[in-house]
Parts: sequence; structure tokens; C-alpha cells
Amino acid sequence: MKAAWDDLKFGLIHSKEFTKLAFVGNKEWESYSIKISNWFMSGEMKYFEDIEDASIWLNQKEEKIKDMDTVEKELHSRKDEITKELKFLFKANMKITDWDIPEPDNQKAAEILADILQEGLDEIKNDIKNGNFIY
Repeated sequence: MKAAWDDLKFGLIHSKEFTKLAFVGNKEWESYSIKISNWFMSGEMKYFEDIEDASIWLNQKEEKIKDMDTVEKELHSRKDEITKELKFLFKANMKITDWDIPEPDNQKAAEILADILQEGLDEIKNDIKNGNFIY
């Protein structure tokens, strides 16, 4: 906990000097502390459980993080996580199809499932357009 506090203090003092900070750890609280700390940084902070993933992310082309507001930074920092969850949903439903149907046509099932997911995303976009997510 002291190391996390020291990292936060260092980050706040030097917040304008960094565009990207990668933290590698293996505790859930570490992930949350990075998300909270990210609100106070001008650059982008991201938590990783694998040092190779952190290195790849750090070396990716820098995006215009400086111009992002807090909501954009938060969602951008979770982009990989959100994409991973969407792929998990797809794969889980493919497995269910395999369990329910003997020898399914996996290509056809994947295409139908992708269409269903797209329809769901289109409905969400329509709800957003209609202001249904304004709180």
C-alpha cells in the first residue's frame, strides 16, 4: 500500500512529464488504484498483469491523450478490457451453441452470432441517440 501511495505522489508531482504510465501487478486493488489515479494525470495510466503486455502498450503509437476529457480517458484506458469482454461474450455463446447442437456449422453460427451482437449494438446506439442514457 505504501508503494502505491508513493507511486501516486510521484505521479502527481510529475503528472505533466508523462504521456503514458504502465503499472504491472497482480492485485485487484492495484488495478482500481490505477483507474482512480488516472483521473488526476494528464497522460494515460494503465494497469497490466503481464509485463510484456505493458511493454507492447507503452511502445504503441501515442494517441492524443492530452486533448481527452475525463470520460474519454477512462473509456480509452479500458478499451482493451471492453473488447476482451465482448470477445468473451462471443466465445461463450459459441461454446453454448457447440453444447446444444451436435456438430454445428461453426462458420454459420459465428456469422449469426456476430449479426445478433451487431443488432444489439445498433439498438444501444439508437437508445443513445434517443437520450435514454442521460442521467
